[in-house]
Amino acid sequence: MNLTDEEIKQLIRRYEKRLIRDRENYQRVKDDPEFIKQNRERASNYYYANKEKKKQQYQDNKEIIKAKNMLRYWKQHNKDLSELETKHPENYKILKDRGLLI
Repeated sequence: MNLTDEEIKQLIRRYEKRLIRDRENYQRVKDDPEFIKQNRERASNYYYANKEKKKQQYQDNKEIIKAKNMLRYWKQHNKDLSELETKHPENYKILKDRGLLI
């Protein structure tokens, strides 16, 4: 699919116009009680439909989350990160592999 420069510019203009139109529409209807009711219902349905998926995602990333929390704690309390390597080598390795430590 080869597009000319003019076609690309036209697509970008359409996209920007749609963004503006959608934003204006949301500003118009956001305080409408019917919209609020529908939006809450949609959010509730999504929450209950994906509850197990979110739980599984947390279980899969539990070690990473714990390691990130530990790193945040050490940084907030101005502790030496080299000491983190000696005290918690498994968490240090996870952080290093994820690129969170230099």
